[in-house]
Amino acid sequence: MLAPPTSSHSRLLAPVLQERKLVLKKAAQADQETSMLALVRAGVGISLARDVVALRASQSDGLVIADKVNIGCDLRFICLAGSLRRPELDCAFQALSRAWRRTF
Repeated sequence: MLAPPTSSHSRLLAPVLQERKLVLKKAAQADQETSMLALVRAGVGISLARDVVALRASQSDGLVIADKVNIGCDLRFICLAGSLRRPELDCAFQALSRAWRRTF
């Protein structure tokens, strides 16, 4: 099962596949996480999934998590520029600074 080339799934997988000179064969195409999991449940193939979604699917549907592999990705914390002065956001950014030992 493949996601469209512009999807986050495809962009995460592309460097991994290229490094190993692998090309996936498409049996189905899906771009929504729920559709991808439905196809996995139907036995069509495998899919990337966020940790929380994979854990829930393994507990409720008996899906197996390939826990010996992972794909690193960058995530960003974002907010509206005009909201930076709000106390709750200031608190959140202070917590991020402590957790990652970086200044935001």
